[in-house]
Amino acid sequence: MDFHEEIPITDINVTPLTDVFMVLLVIFMVTAPMMIQSSIRVDLPEVAATGPSTDVGIMVTLTNKNQISLDDQLVPEPRLENLKHWVAGKLAKQPNRRVVVNGDRNVSHGEYIEVVDTVQQAGAKHIGMGVERRNN
Repeated sequence: MDFHEEIPITDINVTPLTDVFMVLLVIFMVTAPMMIQSSIRVDLPEVAATGPSTDVGIMVTLTNKNQISLDDQLVPEPRLENLKHWVAGKLAKQPNRRVVVNGDRNVSHGEYIEVVDTVQQAGAKHIGMGVERRNN
């Protein structure tokens, strides 16, 4: 008589599952900064050198059609008043967030400054200008 019985395996090997999760985490970490870019097409001014910016924060965009968007959402009329309220609402949650104002190169300087002034009135302390690096 052979009393050699097979005992079923009751443990689950989680090592392959952990490997898959780690690969997915790396993929999301690499692609996340690319997803933050605005989907609204703006012809930004070019500069010779830009400083590194990892924290995008709040994106305000002024298009050549004189439309304003906040984080890819079009701001309805009255544009500057609504922009001020929307930015103030976002800053209420995180008051030290950076606000980047992107202005199309064909937008007048006065219109751009009005948007920057409105963002400043909304309580933004850290305001940046959106530019593209010039390819030499």
